[in-house]
Amino acid sequence: MVVRTPSLHGVKRTLLPSIHQPLPLSKRQSQQLLDTITTSFRKNLDLEHPWQSPDSNHTTSASSNQRSPDAAPTKASAHAGARPTDQHLRSILANPLFAQPAHDNVVASRTETTTIPNQLYIFDAAVAKGLMNNHRAFGFLVTILKALEESSDPTYNMANTGAGLRVLQWLRATNQEANMRFLAKPGFVSVLIRFLFAEGLEHVAWEWLARIASPSFTHLDSEDVSAKMSHHPLSRLFSAMMNENRPPANDSARSIDPGLTNYLAAHEILSNQSRIAQANLRNSWAVLSWQATVEAWKRVAPTTTIFEDFVESGRPWKRDLDLAHLDLHHPTSPRSEAALSYMHQNPTLAFSNEGTRAHDFKRQRVICLALDAVDRLKQAGNADEVSWVERFLTTISEHLHFGTADGLHRETSTLPLGRPNRYASLA
Repeated sequence: MVVRTPSLHGVKRTLLPSIHQPLPLSKRQSQQLLDTITTSFRKNLDLEHPWQSPDSNHTTSASSNQRSPDAAPTKASAHAGARPTDQHLRSILANPLFAQPAHDNVVASRTETTTIPNQLYIFDAAVAKGLMNNHRAFGFLVTILKALEESSDPTYNMANTGAGLRVLQWLRATNQEANMRFLAKPGFVSVLIRFLFAEGLEHVAWEWLARIASPSFTHLDSEDVSAKMSHHPLSRLFSAMMNENRPPANDSARSIDPGLTNYLAAHEILSNQSRIAQANLRNSWAVLSWQATVEAWKRVAPTTTIFEDFVESGRPWKRDLDLAHLDLHHPTSPRSEAALSYMHQNPTLAFSNEGTRAHDFKRQRVICLALDAVDRLKQAGNADEVSWVERFLTTISEHLHFGTADGLHRETSTLPLGRPNRYASLA
């Protein structure tokens, strides 16, 4: 009897293990893996072989030949010796979509899921399984905020939870940072910016602002943002960033300097950009102008150079009322000339019966301007102008029903509305 000899292919299939079995990934996870590998490959290819013209190649070669052999190797040259395949693999393994979340003895029990370590673990696990989306990321950040407010554990604070960094890495891994679609969610943007600023990652927000303000940036959802300025991604990001360093109305201990500095940085980026950018700058300038004047009595005076730069940045908008009021509140050299000129040129504000909300708000702002002007004029000893401004105040107060008219019918009034005299130290 002849025994049939098995073929070589059959022997291989029997003896050797199957090493090319498909990975146990869903269709979505497979696509994410493919996108990540492609992105990592392109990034490392550009790093290893950057785009260069023939002239630049010649220049680079010449400069490298002239380099001293004794020169110490830089960090970049140290990494250049590593294999491109190793760099490629490290880039893939560092991607949060494929990272295995560390347990760190965390047990996500039903009674303890609101603790910060558990929330961090749940987020990492959801990202690794491809279950994370913008809505869930927003809920994660809100839950961390709530846990910080309710927790008495000093181990965690907003700066060291790493929640903002986790969400940022996820946005980058899913390519959302490239198209900026996440800016369509105002609540998500607001809370994410809070974490980024707290964790020292505000430079990322500034990079985003510069990108979407650039004329070369095309927002993929432009058809949805044309209806209202506040719906534009630039407006949402700008508003969230300006709110971070703007002092709250009930916090008199904080200086307005951080808010002014924040605005000046944004002005440097947006001053020559689109109509939307200009409108956002103008609105933010008006808010800070109010805080630097109407609310100045309860805050420390700002730094002179920062204040002056802020005032100059707003002059092109020709908001005469704001500029006149800001002149009265200069930290070291307050001036009343612009305020008096404005009141003399707008006497109808005291007699107009226009009932619009904007007009009433403007008259109330003029009330504050006049009160501060009286303070300053008294310090300067200008009795004639003091009397005229007080008569001006009386007429406006009667129209606005402030109930302060009787207190203003005096040749030498006290300071109305309980506002302290800010100019006593400058006399």
